[in-house]
Amino acid sequence: MDPATDYLINTLKNKIQEHNLRSGEVIIEVDDYDLSKTNSADKGIGDFFQKHTLKTHPEKFEVREIYGKEAMASVRFGFSVKPDYTKIDKVFTDQDRNGIIFPLINLFTEPKYYSLNTRVYRAKLNLIDFWESGGAVLIDATKIGIIWVNDLYDTFSVEKPI
Repeated sequence: MDPATDYLINTLKNKIQEHNLRSGEVIIEVDDYDLSKTNSADKGIGDFFQKHTLKTHPEKFEVREIYGKEAMASVRFGFSVKPDYTKIDKVFTDQDRNGIIFPLINLFTEPKYYSLNTRVYRAKLNLIDFWESGGAVLIDATKIGIIWVNDLYDTFSVEKPI
C-alpha cells in the first residue's frame, strides 16, 4: 500500500481511538487489490480477511453487492451509541462518522460495496451476546477495504484498541 493511504488509514484509526472506545470494536483496513487476478469478490474478500486476521462467525458466508447508500446506512448504524450499554468517553457525532467514512470511500475509484451475512471481528468478543454490527467491504480495480463496526455494547469489552 502506498504511504499516503497508510497515513490516512492510521489517521482514521487514531480518530477512532480518541473516543476511548472500551466496548465493541471498529475495523478499518485497506489493501492493494488486483481485480484481474481474482475471479470473484468472495475470493478477494476471503484472502483480504485472512491477510488482516479478520474472523467471521459463522465461518462461511455469502457476499452480496449493495448500493453505496445501503453501505453507509449500515456503517452509521454500527456507529450508533446505545446510552444504556456503550462504554465510550466521546460519542461519535454525525461529523465524526462522516470524517471517518468519507475519507475512506475517497480512497477508492468507483467502488463496489458488499454486505456479508456474517459477523466480522478481530477483537476477542463474546459471540453469544454479540448481536449487532454494521459495515461494508469496498472493492475497486486496485484496492479492497473494510469498515466494520461491532456493536458498542458494554458486554463486548475489547482487550486492546483497533
